[in-house]
Amino acid sequence: MCPGCRAILDAGAPLCPYCGWEIERTRVRREGGLVERALGGLGGATGALLAANIAMYGVTLLVAAAWLRAKTPEEIPFARLIASVAWSPPRGVLMDLGALVPEFLIDGGAVWLLLCPVFLHGGLIHLFFNMSALRNIGGVVEEAFGAGKALAVYLISGIAGSVASLGWFFVTGPRMEGDMPIPVPRVGASGAILGFVGVLAALGFRIGGEPGRRLWKPMVQAVGFIFVLGLILAFSDAPVRIDNAAHAGGLVAGLAAGWLCSFGIRARGDPASVRAWDAAAIVLSLLYLAAFVPVVAALARGE
Repeated sequence: MCPGCRAILDAGAPLCPYCGWEIERTRVRREGGLVERALGGLGGATGALLAANIAMYGVTLLVAAAWLRAKTPEEIPFARLIASVAWSPPRGVLMDLGALVPEFLIDGGAVWLLLCPVFLHGGLIHLFFNMSALRNIGGVVEEAFGAGKALAVYLISGIAGSVASLGWFFVTGPRMEGDMPIPVPRVGASGAILGFVGVLAALGFRIGGEPGRRLWKPMVQAVGFIFVLGLILAFSDAPVRIDNAAHAGGLVAGLAAGWLCSFGIRARGDPASVRAWDAAAIVLSLLYLAAFVPVVAALARGE
């Protein structure tokens, strides 16, 4: 039935021949695109991303416990081994699972190290803060842009963050302890999450007025806090570092997406645009999955 004139139409008709109503546009506005429908049962793109990050941390703990058992002569229950690494998995395990170590990528051409780190975390606190931020703002991005576009922007921002981190390595060089360079694994979803922050900040500027200000102001404040904290840690003796370069890369990608892309009804009601972003989200998701293939292969070989 046509939503415009209520005429009875053939199933699958893209256009009402009586009033010209675009049936497909109405369906996309009501149900969303392929990605939105597919991820609906998981809580949308945000729910799927939360699940993927948490599941990957679970895998990290299993690999870390197995790694520790291989290095421990006495028999320790596997549950105790998992508990011992849950707070902070060993750095070597993160490297084995695909953490971005610029020296490895430069020397070995391991380009998948630009993608794998987006779903790896260096500890429970790291995971908690990132997932809390993702949960708080992910739904807002989905509501404004649709699940397909939100997922694609998140994955693009993650890559942008890794590329920026690699670029900053060329500026600063490796971390040194005395005369020895120390490989530093770079992990975390924060570059991708900063992409979401950038999307909402740009959207707030585009909306303008008091409604826009309520959107962009907390995003700008959050970015300022993160970058100031990163600078403080960089010039302190703290064992933890914040990768401000990755944050900047993800933020810029998100700002570009939020400034250039359609939003609201325009984003969710244009079938061609929704299909294009759905395709981008699916291709990027498969690319991220493919990035872990060499990691799994190396683990299977015991390397």
